Amino acid sequence: MFVRAVPIVAMISIVAGLSVSTASFPSETEIQVAFADFVGPRGITLSSGDDDVEVADEPPAQVTFFEPFADVDDALNGKSIRDLISGSPLFSPIEGLPESLWKEKECASCHAWTQETLCDQGSFYNKQGLGAVERKEHPYGGAFKREVMRWADRGCE
Repeated sequence: MFVRAVPIVAMISIVAGLSVSTASFPSETEIQVAFADFVGPRGITLSSGDDDVEVADEPPAQVTFFEPFADVDDALNGKSIRDLISGSPLFSPIEGLPESLWKEKECASCHAWTQETLCDQGSFYNKQGLGAVERKEHPYGGAFKREVMRWADRGCE
């Protein structure tokens, strides 16, 4: 039985988000990982040597506390993080919670979010990792947590 070891350089390159070509191997497979952002599926292209290689999406706009989102999702577009923390959830934050306790109520009725405390929350999300964060969807949808993670990762401006 013949076992082929993958060069350590290739494994480090994949983790670092660099293109790695294994053309010297018989399978001639190429894996290109061009991270525009560490969260979400943007910028990841996997292809065999026979396929056309796709170009990674443009990096998403810088997330700030005061600037409205664009091209994220319908729940977030046109609103800033500041707007959303004083808004109303799209669905119950706790399964089975009566609508009278959450529907058309401001998030501030349960949370005392400020720019600083939400930055801390985004940093917590970053430590937990995307998989852990997506296990429980946010009342604004999963995109809100991902965008707060990006915002915290870039300094919470």
